[in-house]
Amino acid sequence: MLSFKITRIISLILRILSAIALFTSIVILGINNIDLIPYKNGKPAGKPYTAHFYDIVGFRYVFATAFIGTAYSIGQGVCTIIHLAKGKEVGHVTFDFYAEEVMSNFLASGAVAGFITAAQYLKIWDEINSPIDHRFINMTYIASGLVIFAFLSSFVISIFSSYALGRNDDDELL
Repeated sequence: MLSFKITRIISLILRILSAIALFTSIVILGINNIDLIPYKNGKPAGKPYTAHFYDIVGFRYVFATAFIGTAYSIGQGVCTIIHLAKGKEVGHVTFDFYAEEVMSNFLASGAVAGFITAAQYLKIWDEINSPIDHRFINMTYIASGLVIFAFLSSFVISIFSSYALGRNDDDELL
């Protein structure tokens, strides 16, 4: 079994990578937009409209997931640094374990929402034969992929949290 210090260092590295990935996802979604031209019977019919991520509910959910995940990763990273500085396992190990489980499920749902929403809008645009710039959809795929990476990091951290939970139970039995 891995020692306390090694698991905390690996956890800290994964939290930093997760926070960077989630923040990058926020930036990508924030700057991503597309100019849409309404079409009727295959001809332009109306003024162009600029769509942003916040115009589509699924992408707003990905943004909110990434924002909350970034805040959580930074907060838990600070707690991990404090635990490393004190040199012993302090805090609520059970809370850390269950919070990590909830966060990993939350991140997975956000990433899946982004992928499904992007695929649905791409399908709709193809059905109405509207010429679109695929850059908007591709950027949302990238943002959702970064959230998936954060989910995987959170999943690995939850495994390390389960090791800490086991160590904590062993200490209580003595």
